[in-house]
Amino acid sequence: MRDERFEHLMGRLLDEEATPDELRELVALAEQSPDLQAELQHQLETAEMLAQAEDDLRDGSLFVSTIQSRIGDDPFVTQVRSAIAGAPGPARTGSLGRPTLWAASLAAMIAIVVFASMFFREPVGEKAIATIADLNGAVQWTSGNGRVELDVEVGQSLAGGTIESLAADAWVTVTFHDGSTVTISGVSALAISEIDQKELHLRAGTLSATVSPQPAGKTLLIHTPTAELTVIGTQFNVDADAAATVLTVNRGKVRATRLADGSVADVPADHKIVAAASRLGAFHASPRPQSVSVWKSSLPKGIAYGTWTPQAQQLKAAPMLWRGCERNQHDPILLYVASLSVSRGDQPPVELRPGATFRVHGRLTASAEVLFGLTMLEPKGGFAGKHIARRRPDIAENGAFFVEIDLDEFKPEHAQYAQSPAGLVLYDWWSLTVKEDAGLMIERVELIQDASASPPDKPHAPDHSEPK
Repeated sequence: MRDERFEHLMGRLLDEEATPDELRELVALAEQSPDLQAELQHQLETAEMLAQAEDDLRDGSLFVSTIQSRIGDDPFVTQVRSAIAGAPGPARTGSLGRPTLWAASLAAMIAIVVFASMFFREPVGEKAIATIADLNGAVQWTSGNGRVELDVEVGQSLAGGTIESLAADAWVTVTFHDGSTVTISGVSALAISEIDQKELHLRAGTLSATVSPQPAGKTLLIHTPTAELTVIGTQFNVDADAAATVLTVNRGKVRATRLADGSVADVPADHKIVAAASRLGAFHASPRPQSVSVWKSSLPKGIAYGTWTPQAQQLKAAPMLWRGCERNQHDPILLYVASLSVSRGDQPPVELRPGATFRVHGRLTASAEVLFGLTMLEPKGGFAGKHIARRRPDIAENGAFFVEIDLDEFKPEHAQYAQSPAGLVLYDWWSLTVKEDAGLMIERVELIQDASASPPDKPHAPDHSEPK
C-alpha cells in the first residue's frame, strides 16, 4: 500500500513548496520504511546532481550556512550543518536501528533541493549586506554573480561582491547593517561578504574603517595580499599592495597576522605595524610618529600613480579613464594623473595648518588647466574627503612652471567635508589634466608653513631645448 501522506509531501518537496515542518515529517516517514527510503533516495540523487552543477552549492557547509543566515538559527538547519560537517546531532536511533545522522544527512539533501531553486534565481551572496553611503568619481561595483555596474549611486544596496574606486579623486563609503563603515579611495579594490561574519578582501589600495562592536566569535576579518586583520570594534586605516600592508590603529585594537610566516601581533590605539611579503624580521607594533607640518617630495620615492622618467628626474602624468558617478554618464573621460603618497607607510603624518602653502615645480608641453588635489584623513580617524584647487600655470619656453597654492584655495569636492583642509592629515597629493595630454610632469612638491620666511626656488632658466 502506498503512503498517500508521503506522496503528498514528496509532491510538495518537488514543487518547492514544503515547509520546514513538512520536511521533518517527510524525513520521519522515510526512516520508518525501507521502501520509502529507496523512493526518497532515488528522487534526491537527481536533485543532488542538480545541486552539484552549481558551483556555489558544491560546498554544502557554505551553502547551508548561507541558508541559515537568511532564516535564522532554526534547529532543523543547525542539525543539517552538523550532519554536513560530519558531527552527529543528539544520539538517538531511528526505527531501523541506524543512527539519526542518516536522517540529518538526508535532511541536508532536502534542504539543498528546497532552496536550490531560490539560489538558481539569486546567486549566493545576493542578500543585501551593506549600502553605499557616499561616493565620488569613478566607482565600479561587481556583484557576486559577475554583473558589473558602473552607474552605482548613494543609497544602493550591496550584496557580496567587489567595490572599486578607479581614480585619484574617487572614493566610496559603504555602511553595513550594524553601522560599521568602510571607505576606500584612490585606486582601490575591496571585496565584501557576510555569511557567518563580515569578511573584506582589500586587493590593493587604501581603506579607512570605523567598526561597531562585533558579536562574540564573529569578528570582522580583513584580508590583504600580505596580512590578515581581526577586528572586534575599532577605527583604523589600511594601505595594501602586493609587497606590504600598513595598519594604523586610531581607536581600539586590531590583531594582525603576517601571512609570510604566521607571526601575530596586537596593534593598540595610536600604533602602526607593517606586514611585508618578504621582510621576515621582528613583527610588532610601534607608536605612530608625531605629526609634522612641513613636507617635501623625494622622488622617485612615494610615487602613487604616474611614470618615473629617470633621465629627466620627473614624474610623468599617466593616463587614467574616469567615469563619473552620475547616472547616464556612460562615456569615460581620459585623465592624465601624477600622484604622490605623503602620510603612508613609515612616513610621519603630515598635518596641514592654517597659512600653509604648496610649492610645485613641474613642466608642461602645452598650456592647460591643472587640477591639484589633496586626499585628507582625520588626525585620529577616518577618511576626510578630497580637496581641489585649479590653476593654469605660466610656462617658460622650455615648458617649466612654478606655482604657489595657498591652503585656502583648496575646496572640498563634496559639501559634507570640511571647507578647509586645515587641521587634517594629508594622505595623498595629486595633480591632473582633463581630456588633454599636456605633457604634465612633476619635479618636486613642497609644503611650507610661512611662504614669506622661505623664498621660493627660482624656476629653471629656459634652455631652449625640447621638453623631455
